Amino acid sequence: MRQTLAIALLMLNSAASAADQTSSVQALLQQGYEIKATTFVPLSDVKANWAEASAGSMLVTLQKERSIAVCEFNWANWSALAQATFENAELCRVR
Repeated sequence: MRQTLAIALLMLNSAASAADQTSSVQALLQQGYEIKATTFVPLSDVKANWAEASAGSMLVTLQKERSIAVCEFNWANWSALAQATFENAELCRVR
């Protein structure tokens, strides 16, 4: 399980391909995307990729028809329902 989460983080950290776009979770939900899964990534796994990290992360997977989006949030921002987190157009990759 930890290896799978670490691989997911590495994939998110890699350069986005030309087909990828970024968006905010708020915009995606307004466009009709549905949240299909949420995954908590513990701080120890996040630190394996980003040593400066200070909190775990949430990976949120959304889908609309054949399009998917994966959003990564700091755990504290996600749990606090911070408006800036939902409006940040750089946190979700859409394909």
